[in-house]
Amino acid sequence: TTAMDLPENEWLALATQLAEQGDHRLALRAVHLSILAWLGENRLISLAHHKCNLDYRRELIRHLAGDQWVLTRYNTATLVYESVWYGTEPATDLHLDELIKQRNEMVTYES
Repeated sequence: TTAMDLPENEWLALATQLAEQGDHRLALRAVHLSILAWLGENRLISLAHHKCNLDYRRELIRHLAGDQWVLTRYNTATLVYESVWYGTEPATDLHLDELIKQRNEMVTYES
C-alpha cells in the first residue's frame, strides 16, 4: 500500500474509520499516507513506490529551499509514525493525535 493508492481525503476517512474500530496502528499509517498524498497532490514531492520517508524529506528540502514550515511538520510527523510503525512503541491516541495535529498544520501551508 502506498500514498498513491488513494487521494488525501480518502486516506483521512480511512484513518477515522480505523481509529473508531480501535486499530490505532493502521489509523496512524493511513494518516501518514494522507500526508504523503497531500505533499504529492501539491507537487511538493513526487510519489513513487521505491521511495522512503528519507527520500521524501530530501525532496522537501530541495523543493522548499529554506522554508521550514512544511519540513518541520513532516519531520515531526515522520518521527511519530516511524516510532510506532518500525519501532516497538504501541500505537496510542496520543500518537494519532500528534500525527493529525502535524498534518493539519502542514496543510495550512501556502507556497
